[in-house]
Amino acid sequence: MYPDNATKIGSPSGRTAFLGDRLSLRAIDPSLMDDHTPLFENNEWLVDDFGIQAKMAAGSFKIPARRLGEVTTSPDGTFLFWPAHLALEPWVNFDLFVEAYKQALSIHVGHYGSRLPDPLLDGSIDMAAAIFADRVVATTKS
Repeated sequence: MYPDNATKIGSPSGRTAFLGDRLSLRAIDPSLMDDHTPLFENNEWLVDDFGIQAKMAAGSFKIPARRLGEVTTSPDGTFLFWPAHLALEPWVNFDLFVEAYKQALSIHVGHYGSRLPDPLLDGSIDMAAAIFADRVVATTKS
């Protein structure tokens, strides 16, 4: 697990997510995409033996299986890092990410740790959905 050097990221409604100082594997060169056989796929995400990756026209965004269960903390509790992090990204269709993320967690259980408790997963997705909704509202008001 990576150290939690929390950084506050404010949202328009005053909610604050604490996202650790973590780096994802992000590359500009599409040739860095893996050629692994998909275990699950939707319109924007692919789950394979590596983990989960965005299907992007240019570049890539990958989360290794060993990092799927990373958590971060806030005054409201402990949450899974990736839903909150990706809720802030303007290029992410949040519902498609959540669908693929849940599949990746199921497929890769044991690679990131034991199965996550349902309340942690559900609470993390609810919190991230609120962050996403706040971001969308702020974008449409600008």
